[in-house]
Amino acid sequence: MKQEHGDVRARMLIEAEQDKIRKAIKTLQRDSAPPMVRSAEDLDNASTTTERYNIAARRACLEAELIQIEEALSRMNDGFYRICRQCGHLIEPDRLQANPFATLCIGCKREEERKLSSYRHLNR
Repeated sequence: MKQEHGDVRARMLIEAEQDKIRKAIKTLQRDSAPPMVRSAEDLDNASTTTERYNIAARRACLEAELIQIEEALSRMNDGFYRICRQCGHLIEPDRLQANPFATLCIGCKREEERKLSSYRHLNR
């Protein structure tokens, strides 16, 4: 029963985050609409270009987060939410509380980070 309560709470938090991100994406879409061009200088304005780039980058990050949220909800629906995709053991409740979108238990995440660190070190 306690685990079910935790899953219901996690679903509510994840769905609230999903709504928040969708709203933020809509706002960025609206804000990134091309402004009216008043002069040739407007076309060359570096700050406008930088601002558009920053908006596009922020939107890409939000869309990636939205994918993680949708995957977490899908795992919940399929009964695999608390299960590590690497080793198949249960993901620690503290880890899911800190990161509701986690797909790896702490041990597998540490191993993944260790391998990534080694790879980066070799490619310097």
